[in-house]
Amino acid sequence: MKAISETIFALLVLVFSLCQFELKAQHNQYFAADPTLDVYVDYGRALDIAPFDTIWGSDKITLTLWMRWWGRENPDVGNWANILTMSDSGGSGDNGVFWIQHNSINSKLEFAIHSTGRSYIQSSSDIADSVWYHIAAVYDGSLPNNNMKLYVNGGQQSSRNKSGNIRNPPNKTKMTMGRWPNPSSGYREFKGHVDEVSIWNRALTTIEIDSILVNPESVTGVNYDALGLVSYWNFDDSTANDATGNHIDGVIHGISPFGTMPIHLSSFTGFVNGDAVLLSWTTDSEVDNSYFEVQRSTNGVVWKTISELSAAGNSNRPVSYKMEDYEPKAGTNYYRLKQVDFDGKFTISESINVDVEVSFDQLGFEITMFNNFDGFGLMIMSEDEAVYAVDVYDIQGVKVKSFTDQVKRGGVNTHKQISNNLQSGVYIVMLRCNDLVWSARFKI
Repeated sequence: MKAISETIFALLVLVFSLCQFELKAQHNQYFAADPTLDVYVDYGRALDIAPFDTIWGSDKITLTLWMRWWGRENPDVGNWANILTMSDSGGSGDNGVFWIQHNSINSKLEFAIHSTGRSYIQSSSDIADSVWYHIAAVYDGSLPNNNMKLYVNGGQQSSRNKSGNIRNPPNKTKMTMGRWPNPSSGYREFKGHVDEVSIWNRALTTIEIDSILVNPESVTGVNYDALGLVSYWNFDDSTANDATGNHIDGVIHGISPFGTMPIHLSSFTGFVNGDAVLLSWTTDSEVDNSYFEVQRSTNGVVWKTISELSAAGNSNRPVSYKMEDYEPKAGTNYYRLKQVDFDGKFTISESINVDVEVSFDQLGFEITMFNNFDGFGLMIMSEDEAVYAVDVYDIQGVKVKSFTDQVKRGGVNTHKQISNNLQSGVYIVMLRCNDLVWSARFKI
């Protein structure tokens, strides 16, 4: 059963370059930055992005996004790993307009804005691996103090006094996502996932930030046409195109373009069939086509060959193929075809995605939460022996409690004292087992 009670702080999401059950706001796709493959988004020269004219020379801006690390120890990751930045691509990268990046050891988040000078603030809590965080950075120069603020998961973590209007971008300023525009410091590349990125020409309120975290449309509007919304990227169509009418579209770099296949692929589909995914495709014609490799990915970047099928070779009539993937992953699975010629040359098809939902009850795993005079607790039952981990976070995303345990086959574990020694407030509990994540919000 999917045991999620009360208000869900962040849902388990299926996403662009990897889809597993994770703490996140909604089911959708996301962008996966990868320094090894030089995958990042380039939005071009800032002065050429006309809608940003409403920001330059004003004293208000808001940036919001979801992010999570997915390979912090990758050797190609840079210090001060950048998520979203607008800075000088030719001179000093620090000569920027704004950015959301990490500190020098990539442990905390940093928000910088340039008005009369460059100022930055950092999160008070560390950022954990493989955990989704909602980030909001706000500057409102009309306020007398504490007008530069950084929020993590809806909680304000830092602020400072700042003044002046936001600068006009220097000539070589570019906007990028997933790395710095400047080659120094190794481009400060980030390896992880980014989603639901918005830029505003006004300062969102704390209430609006809380609302956009849980339900973006409540703030942005169902057509992303809210007052002051300059751009919004949700990557739902596997592109970096702007969802607003301002059309601030980015180019995803580092992904090899699809070549022209020596076959005419008239269809390529996949759907869940019991515990497997059934894939089928049809060619209208083939030239020197030796075989197909069926490849699967859980992140849209790293692919694994899961099957090979001999091809027709040469054909001018429709030929149909089928195969079943009996080991799909929980979440969204991406599939593509690698078509290999007799001489070893190959081309890659465009990918399709198939959502595979697996819940705890399908694994014979049941979770019940309760809140009584003993405090918040969990009751865990499993048909089979299972090892699980429990983490408790405060509303600012700081882990305050963590433990692992094991439930025997057909046994029951009860944890009554999860809330012991915690101050009054709102907390999120996460239970992980077999690549699944269950989460709930509780108050003490």
